[in-house]
Amino acid sequence: MLLLDEPGSGLSHDELDRLSEVLRRLRGQGMTLCVIDHRVGFLGALADRAIVLYHGSKIAEGTPSQVLSQRAVIEAYLGDAHVA
Repeated sequence: MLLLDEPGSGLSHDELDRLSEVLRRLRGQGMTLCVIDHRVGFLGALADRAIVLYHGSKIAEGTPSQVLSQRAVIEAYLGDAHVA
């Protein structure tokens, strides 16, 4: 298992793309990845499953698309104005 905390922090778009390639290759070789990051696009393209924490409590779990569509996640990270 490889645990990464904010690996995308401070990286340019090109560097983030290269990191994604490396992580996908490792995952393809059977390595389990646990990635903690705030870059939703980066995680969404990489993850099979996502868990969202808010103030230390789990508020959502599922595929990235399932999690990003949940009202609690939108309210917590984008605010009430973004809830449809």
